[in-house]
Amino acid sequence: LNIAQAINDTVGKASLWQAWAQIYQDNEQYAEAIRCTDSTLRFAAMAANHEYLFAAYFKKAFCLYKNSSYTQGKKLLAEAELQLKKYAGKFSSSDSLDYWRKRYEYEGWIDYSAGNYEQAMANMRKGIAINRQLASASATENIASDYWYIGRIYKEQGFYEKSLQAYDSSYQMYAQLNSDYSMAYTQNDIGRVYYSMGKYTESKRFHNMAYATMMRLEKWDYAGYAKSMMGSNLEMEDSIPASIDAHNAAIE
Repeated sequence: LNIAQAINDTVGKASLWQAWAQIYQDNEQYAEAIRCTDSTLRFAAMAANHEYLFAAYFKKAFCLYKNSSYTQGKKLLAEAELQLKKYAGKFSSSDSLDYWRKRYEYEGWIDYSAGNYEQAMANMRKGIAINRQLASASATENIASDYWYIGRIYKEQGFYEKSLQAYDSSYQMYAQLNSDYSMAYTQNDIGRVYYSMGKYTESKRFHNMAYATMMRLEKWDYAGYAKSMMGSNLEMEDSIPASIDAHNAAIE
């Protein structure tokens, strides 16, 4: 940074502040990361460098989301949208699509966390549409995540059939990527919806599948959750001894 300051390298300053922001973000020091992205934004704007400008916008938005600063995050993303329109035509089609994807998905995360479910779903669906145009492995993973959020929202609203449809779409995307962990994680969510519907046999089936995978992957907490949910299902079926055994196994 001292060298960049000495030679008045504005782009270099933006790059270095962004690198510091990444380090703070990786260490979950989000307030410090936000402070660094402010410097990145300043120097990127001075240099008219859209790469660092939008990298800083979205890193700051992510850190505001993680810091539960939802109002500030939404305000920042609205500002980023104005800049996207200003810089339209100055970056590649794929970069443009990815910037717009982040603009909507990040706000979707914020809206979900803030309990603005309808807005969250609208943003996630915009994200899905953009990811379909990107047509890459990372875009497929993003689609899976977007559908997962939609499934979670429908579940919390009590729209269980719609939740299952969204979770199934998420699962199918993860299956395309051979992501065993994400598939099993989603199976636990599907099992929880079936439990809420009183469909205990189906719930046990999905939690059993999730349990087997999480044990193989040594994801003990999620395996324990799956086993505990099996116990809860057995309890609802009046299989009390088996329920106790399952709950005890979940604790071990």
